[in-house]
Amino acid sequence: MDALLKSKEYVNGYWFDVFLRFLLIWVISLVINMIPFIGFILSIAFTPFLWIYTYLVYDDLKATKGDVTYVSTTGEKAKWLGIATLGYILVPLLLIMFMGTYLMSSLFSFTSILNPNFSNMSPFSQENSIPQRNIPLQPEKDKGKPDSDETAQNVMVYIYSLNYKGMVKLNGEELYEIKGEEDMNYNYSGGGNFKRGRNIIAVEYDSLPGNPWKVEMKIKVYTYNWESGGEQVINEWVLTDSGGKQSFEVFL
Repeated sequence: MDALLKSKEYVNGYWFDVFLRFLLIWVISLVINMIPFIGFILSIAFTPFLWIYTYLVYDDLKATKGDVTYVSTTGEKAKWLGIATLGYILVPLLLIMFMGTYLMSSLFSFTSILNPNFSNMSPFSQENSIPQRNIPLQPEKDKGKPDSDETAQNVMVYIYSLNYKGMVKLNGEELYEIKGEEDMNYNYSGGGNFKRGRNIIAVEYDSLPGNPWKVEMKIKVYTYNWESGGEQVINEWVLTDSGGKQSFEVFL
């Protein structure tokens, strides 16, 4: 401890200069270790020069500052021993926290591959996402306007999107914007301006940059019985390509 405290006093006032000199020699040592095949042998041969360099830095500091005085009380020694001991505690704790977060993220990603609906329960999913089996919101009727014979009643649309961004339109009107955030699933379930006869669902979409592990979009048109809670699927489509424009017809 006396030797360490005395060395600390020699470095005092020259910390940055000493740091730059040791950084240089550490970089050289790292480069030697990276040489294929013979790097290990060269590293062993370089080790004596590393210790000689370290001694010369110490000798130069000693010649520059001369004989120094330093505090060598029990309290000073206990302080630095405590800081060193704290390092042995904090480093494992940080590693455990990092590995725990990584393992949890990997677990949710792996589980979502096996069961896509599981991503709705993960902490990485969007808070306001609506799972597929949730009861859809009943569309509001325009006040003061009687129901038209051309309007298809109780027809709903469900949209699920993962690692896409884009826009879904129904009969030329914007129905749902897919904002698209990495590994966040987006769900929409609600009514639309469906009419009797031919309806067109148009989708403009692009996969998120960075080569995501999975891209998927599901669009389902169905009727929902508000009294019994049952549903009947009319049409359903699944997209898994990189993006583009698609149009789907729905006849009611």
